[in-house]
Amino acid sequence: ELHRRAAASAPNSPDVWNNYANHLLGTGDEDGARKLYLRVVALDPVNSNANVQLARLALKGKNGTEALGHLQHLPPSQQDAPNLAPMRIEALYMAGKNAEADPLAARWLAATRSDLGGSFAIGAALANAGQLEQAAKFFTQALSLAPSDFNVLFNLGVVAWHTGDYQRAREVLEAAQLQQPQNVDVLYTLACVDQAARRTEAAVVLL
Repeated sequence: ELHRRAAASAPNSPDVWNNYANHLLGTGDEDGARKLYLRVVALDPVNSNANVQLARLALKGKNGTEALGHLQHLPPSQQDAPNLAPMRIEALYMAGKNAEADPLAARWLAATRSDLGGSFAIGAALANAGQLEQAAKFFTQALSLAPSDFNVLFNLGVVAWHTGDYQRAREVLEAAQLQQPQNVDVLYTLACVDQAARRTEAAVVLL
């Protein structure tokens, strides 16, 4: 109610609409938030928060071209910042701009060599964009930095399964299972790996 009253009293304020949109996003109303963020960029085309949030929502909807359109309203230095690199790489691949995305991913693979969070975030972005072999490189790099990290083990296992590296998938997923023996996602993915590797009885046991 307070946000509605603020918007009614200052309908041309991008800050008011941006705060209202942030509130809706926090409550889970993504459609409502998107409409208000679009109102923000109509008033202030270079608004950083609104463009980033719109790009994030576009990627969630698998629309890389739209995400890039919003990211391109940001200053070049901000587009290339570590916190936005995963989003930009994901958007480029989703938009089919592989020629631009490939060297960018390669540069960030080197730049995040000692950065667990960066390696994992870009690996996840690549996986979301369907670039599984490249995602495996980032997750493998993350695993070298944190060999017992459950999330890294599980995500690397999923990627290895989908790229047909069943031995690697089983190895890292079993390591994840040791940490969380009853984790349904781990058990299910291990069963999928066994099924793909024609180990049907083992898959049935896991299921």
